[in-house]
Amino acid sequence: MEKQIINVIAKVLEVEPASIELDCGIGDMPEWTSMNHLNIIANLEKEFSIKFSQSDIMDLEDISDLVTLTQKLASK
Repeated sequence: MEKQIINVIAKVLEVEPASIELDCGIGDMPEWTSMNHLNIIANLEKEFSIKFSQSDIMDLEDISDLVTLTQKLASK
């Protein structure tokens, strides 16, 4: 599932999946604008049939957090 999540992020940011590292902070990449952040969240919700809460989104610090949270919500 991690690879699928990275692919969704890469597609929204229009970058190669290999350029995305789990320890990269949310917004550290120039392509990661506030609008793209919303697009990433929306695309992950659609792809995995999940719903992020506002507090979940606010707590995200890096891509690893986003992957872990997505996996957690998708396993419910």
